[in-house]
Amino acid sequence: MAGNPDELIQVASNLIFNAVEAMPAGGAITLRTRPDGEWVVLEVEDTGQGMSEATQRRVFDPFFTTKPEGQGLGTSIVHGIVGRHGGEISVLSAAGRGTRFTVRLRPRAGPAIHEEVELRATGAPGRTLCVLLVDDDDAVRDVYTEALKIDGHRVRAESDGAGALSAVEAEAFDLVVTDLNMPGLSGTELTVKLKALQPGLPVILFSGWADPRRAEEIRRAGVDLVLEKPCAVETMLAAVRSVAGAKEESKCR
Repeated sequence: MAGNPDELIQVASNLIFNAVEAMPAGGAITLRTRPDGEWVVLEVEDTGQGMSEATQRRVFDPFFTTKPEGQGLGTSIVHGIVGRHGGEISVLSAAGRGTRFTVRLRPRAGPAIHEEVELRATGAPGRTLCVLLVDDDDAVRDVYTEALKIDGHRVRAESDGAGALSAVEAEAFDLVVTDLNMPGLSGTELTVKLKALQPGLPVILFSGWADPRRAEEIRRAGVDLVLEKPCAVETMLAAVRSVAGAKEESKCR
């Protein structure tokens, strides 16, 4: 089957994690795969708390969650990945009776199908920006990348400063979102080098530091906006949208 192996693994893992969280007192998770004509089917079923009809209608909406500490991106990320692969996902559940997610993927999805679905997936309201995201934490990078795509932006993700510099040398970006504390180049060191390569490039920095000495370092580097870690996805997207609203023209082609 054609597809991105890492993203397809993420589909299965996210659905399994959701199933585990739905069974705080324990239970059973069943995974099934089967062919169905030209489709390949994956089912992830649990014996957990289940969902009401109202929750099922919104379960794939970005930022919708019933968890007090949740950010509501798990199932929306899955929905986005499946859509970009030309597939379908559905849910069948009842309160107190468990949940079954069914993913259907075409084994030979052609480029035209992929392109059409990708356009629908990234057709969120607002201006599309080309965003460079830099974070050495794989999980954080994956969540923010998918959230930005759902919000309508084009994203290149890098795990360190060296990769980010290479990216900016190769292409133009509207915005960079970077962590402060990373191996190799720190976020502030990276900001200085990025702005030398592309003057006027806006940089949003994630910082978990309260040390005023770091605040001065951040100011001198020319960072445009600082977001405190841990940063909710909604906060990050709002910051990116504020930059989108201030830009007259996107560099995305």
